[in-house]
Amino acid sequence: MRILITADLHFNRPQIEWLARSASGFDLVVIAGDLLDIAGRQSVPDQINEVRVNLTQLRTLGPLVVASGNHDASRNLAEGEAYAGWIEDLSALGITPDGSGCDFGSDRVTVCPWWNGAHLREKMIAHLAREAALVRGRWIWVHHAPPRGSRIAWTPRGDAGDPYLSKLIGTYQPAIVICGHIHDAPFQANGHWCERLGQTWVFNPGRQPGSVPANIVLDLAAGTAEYRNYEGTQTTPFDWPK
Repeated sequence: MRILITADLHFNRPQIEWLARSASGFDLVVIAGDLLDIAGRQSVPDQINEVRVNLTQLRTLGPLVVASGNHDASRNLAEGEAYAGWIEDLSALGITPDGSGCDFGSDRVTVCPWWNGAHLREKMIAHLAREAALVRGRWIWVHHAPPRGSRIAWTPRGDAGDPYLSKLIGTYQPAIVICGHIHDAPFQANGHWCERLGQTWVFNPGRQPGSVPANIVLDLAAGTAEYRNYEGTQTTPFDWPK
């Protein structure tokens, strides 16, 4: 069972096209947030329309999981908190998006939305509680922001991880958490693309320019993680419950 992971595409058309060319060799594709670019020249609605077409085509190649990031917001709650309603709507296309989950073999994949306030955070907490009851094997989370206290959240200014995610990881101890958001963590001397926090492995492919996104291949059967970016390839074994 092989998973292709990327994040922070930020409306990079060549990278999205690369993903479509590469997806057929995997059992699952995960995009861990920030598909759009709010600083881009194209309007957010136009970006959403184009990316939705891309994702629809990508889904024809196999199972697809998409989480939102801080660039992906399109709607607001009554309380004013922004969220990516267009990503939630992807469920109608057979994609597993924010606020949902799917079985992957005997394991469970849970997709967490980007949150920027108390109401969305409480919604995510309730989602995790519901999903916990559905876990039969190992639990895999997709959450755009990485946890505090991990090298996958490292920036030139220090640790930029989410302390609340760290708390949730400590409570539930999922097997794997797939993240993004901190673009340069894998390229920092004190950063990394993977790390083990207690019983949980956390991953962040980072972001690179060009036509190929930085990406991670998880081979769950072999227990290996392969990281691929423009500097080369690294492979590490990861031990987790069988």
